[in-house]
Formats: sequence, C-alpha cells, structure tokens
Amino acid sequence: MTEGKRTYQVFISSTYLDNAERRKVVEHAVLHAGMQPVGMERFTASTRPTVAECQRLARECEVYVGIIAHRYGWIPDGDDLSITELEYDAAKQAKRALFMFEIESGLSVIPDQDYDEGPGRWDKQKKLDGFKAKYARDQMPARFTDTTLGAKVLHTLNQWRDEEEGEPETARREERPEPHDSKEIARYGQAAQSLHSLLQVVGFKTRLRVAIDLEDLYVPLQAMVDLRAVGEAAFADATDAEKRLRDAQAAREIPLIEAFVEARQRKRRGLVILGDPGSGKTTHLKRLLLWCLREGGDELGLDSEIVPVFLPLRELDDLSLGLDAFIEQQLDSPHLQMPQGFGRRLLDRGPLLLLFDGLDEVSDVAHRAQVARWIEQATAAGPNCTPVVTCRFAGYGDDARLGAQFLELHLRPLTREQSEAFIRNWYEAVETVLAVDPSQGALTAHTRAGELIARLGEPDFRAARMVAMTRNPLLLANLCLVHRDRGALPR
Repeated sequence: MTEGKRTYQVFISSTYLDNAERRKVVEHAVLHAGMQPVGMERFTASTRPTVAECQRLARECEVYVGIIAHRYGWIPDGDDLSITELEYDAAKQAKRALFMFEIESGLSVIPDQDYDEGPGRWDKQKKLDGFKAKYARDQMPARFTDTTLGAKVLHTLNQWRDEEEGEPETARREERPEPHDSKEIARYGQAAQSLHSLLQVVGFKTRLRVAIDLEDLYVPLQAMVDLRAVGEAAFADATDAEKRLRDAQAAREIPLIEAFVEARQRKRRGLVILGDPGSGKTTHLKRLLLWCLREGGDELGLDSEIVPVFLPLRELDDLSLGLDAFIEQQLDSPHLQMPQGFGRRLLDRGPLLLLFDGLDEVSDVAHRAQVARWIEQATAAGPNCTPVVTCRFAGYGDDARLGAQFLELHLRPLTREQSEAFIRNWYEAVETVLAVDPSQGALTAHTRAGELIARLGEPDFRAARMVAMTRNPLLLANLCLVHRDRGALPR
C-alpha cells in the first residue's frame, strides 16, 4: 500500500455456496487495492456474526461490494429478505459506497449447483429478480465473468479511492498527442481480433471442424511470482519451480490476470511468463490482446488506450534488422491488411502492449540472448511500451534471462476445478456451434462434459501421469477431442 494512504474497509457480500471461489478473487482484489476486506471468511466458528452483526459491519465499512450470481440465498427466520439483501439495505441506509457485480447473462450454468435448492427455488428466483431491480435503480451494476471479476473490482476500488481523496484518475499519466488517425487504430483492432480471436478445433477420428472464440474457452490461470533477489532462473518444469521457490520462501501465488498490478507495485516494467509446453502461455497473450481491444487496458492495470501487438518470436528470422523492424514487420503483415507504414506510426504513437510469444522458439542460444537484450533496451527506451515475454522453462536462463525490470511468473497447472471448468467450456463451445437447436446443444454439452468429468474421476484415471494430463490445457483439450470422437476414453 502507498505510504500515507488511508486504509478503507470493504464489506464483501454474496451468497456463499455458488460464490466461494469468487469471494477469494474479490478479497485478493481488495487487498491489492490496499484496502481491508471484511466478510464471513474472516470469522471463526465461535465468532460467526448474527444477522444484526452482519448489518452492523455493512454499515460501518466504507465500501460495500456485492457479488450476484444465480442464487438469492439464505433468508433468516422471521425475515422476508435474504441476508445479502439485508446487508445491502444496511449499507445503503448508512450512505456507504455501493458497488454491485452481476454475472454476465448467457454463461453456461449447472442447475443443481448454481441455483437455490429446495421447493422454494422459483420463489427465490423471483426475489432475486426483485433485488436486481432494486439495486439497478441505485446504480448500474458491473457485469462480470470469472475471468474479469478480480480486475473489475480492483479497477472500481482504485477509481473510487481516487475520487474520494480528490486525486485525478491514475493521475500521473503523461499527456500525449492523439493518434494521427483514430480510424486507423480502430481498423487495426478489428483486424487483430479477426486474426487472433478464433481457435480451430479439428477432430481425430471424425471430420470435426469448429472455430471457437478464445474467450469462450479461456479459463483464468494462476501464476507463482518469483520473489528471489538472487538465484538461477533455470527450472526443469512447474513442479520443480514451485518446490525450489517454496523452499526459498520466495513464492507468492496470484491470479495471472492481476500480474500487471503486481508488477507495478513491485516497480517492474514488464512481465516474463514461464511455463511447461501446453500450459496456456500463448493463449493467455491472445486473451490479453482481446481484452485490451474489447474492454480497454485500465482494468488490467494498464493505460486505458494501450494498443496490444502480438509478436511471435518464431517468425524473427533476420536479427540484423533489429527489434523495431520486426515489430513494424508484424504490424505491416498482409494478414492485418493495414496501410503501408502503419507499424512505424503505431510505434511513434504509443502506448503499446508488446506481447512477445515464445522466447524459447529463437532456437540459437546466442541469438536468444541477443533478443532478450533488445527487449530490455526497448523497455528502457520506450516509457510507453509494456513488454510481456513468454518462454518455456527449458529455454530460459543463463544469458537469455531478462533483467530486474521484469517480474518473473511461473504458470501453475490447472486445479481440478479449473480442469472441470475447461471441459464444460469446451463442450459448450463445440456443441452449441454444431447443434441445429442451440438449446439442445447446451443440454448435450452439459451431459457429455459431465460424462468426461466422471470418467476422469475413475480409479484408472487417477494415476499420477493421467492426473498430470488433466492439469495441462493442451493435453486436456486433446482428451476432450478423443472423448467426443470416440464417445468414451479408451482404458
């Protein structure tokens, strides 16, 4: 937290069973904002607050953050409103800052898990609709997905504090000239989205051909921050990296989407994302590109007008021309169909998010070290450029390691919950595209995803090598393909 800043208390309110993981994300965002979270997780069993105590805490905290999904939740005896709505009313009566985050409509749901249980389920749905209408009259709720929730909460809290303390929004941004042609920037954004937003799914046995929007399949990843002041960068894999960092007591795990905020707090200019093959490095870079183009960079902790550029280092085939020439070459690619000289104009304009994918794909070790130095120099010389570099563990270290201005992060394998979310997202994306009736496709997706998840839970699939497959996004996608093609997984 910045020295001299006041510590505000933030009351986190939601139903619990469907929002347990989201509450952790929001708590992490509150801490990142330098504020103090208050919620049910902070109480022990012996000090669990009564309804009156929850209302008191909601009144006393400076900020109320509500997370609304598909449940209305517990209605205390003698009341007609849920505890979440009672907490909201208490904070409103105390004239606290109210921020509501409501899950995007249209996302896939699991009826037995995501909705209220019991015979009063539909009555509670009506009450939930009434609660939504109530807070919508007070303010516009922010829509979220599980990918965007943490960043949206963090941005909202930072913006509120700036206004509360009379500071200009991320005030300290330098003034800069407007781009020569905003239409040209918009045209680039459309072309880049078209080029990078779709993933092709191709079947093994059948002639399955499906294009999926990357955002529909993406599962938020976790990363471990390397906090060592000294030490080698070479690790065998994610397991080795985790063990050595934890042994050195130099590890901090964060949602990867919050990496820019983490870097800024630690006074780093860029990111290095290390991971195993197939762990999601390239997909994450493309997700960052799409996020900046579709939603702006401010919720990531970047400039709101930052322009992302995807730079596959495997295509860097002539080192004699230098890094600027490579960036211009990628921006002037015929695939983007931009006017001649656009790359140079964009470099002159700034700010840019430079997404360098695959440092390890510069195969010559000496050349890889040279590229690393170029990226460092570009970072030092271009204050409006934010670089992100991905690399396999095996290709990083020695002379190719980037300098102290870069925050190093290690991708974590998928958890069981993330693996199951990936399977459900994959089937939802595939079946709804292929079905004659999309609603029937959603039902088919729910059934087939459930079958695969159950199959992967059987004893012969709980062996260490098989579990490792389910924790790697690329290998897990292949399991989904085999399961759909065959109707089952072979023993």
